[in-house]
Amino acid sequence: MHICEIDSLINSSKEYFIKFTYKNTKNYDVNNIHNIVNYIRLKYEINRSKFVVEYDNIEFELLKIDKNTNEVFYKLLLTKINAKLKTLPTNTDCHLIICLKDEIENPSLFAQK
Repeated sequence: MHICEIDSLINSSKEYFIKFTYKNTKNYDVNNIHNIVNYIRLKYEINRSKFVVEYDNIEFELLKIDKNTNEVFYKLLLTKINAKLKTLPTNTDCHLIICLKDEIENPSLFAQK
């Protein structure tokens, strides 16, 4: 199991998503994201109280499959995390932790208005 941590000052007025590429050497069913992503955890602190929210129902888009290189391009939608962020004060210091079942290089966090 591999854990990626993305530390970011998250602004609750934006929507976030994560993109990553997975080298499917184990011939997983690419439509079953749970073969690759175990869970996503959101950690934050408000008034010195620490909170953790964990999501294991992962929503995603399959962006592209390259059959020559066996690479699969994913976008994790973070729908439930985005909904939770809207309830938090603006610029709450949040940490996203993605628990992956395999090593994945550089999952990237993106923001959109």
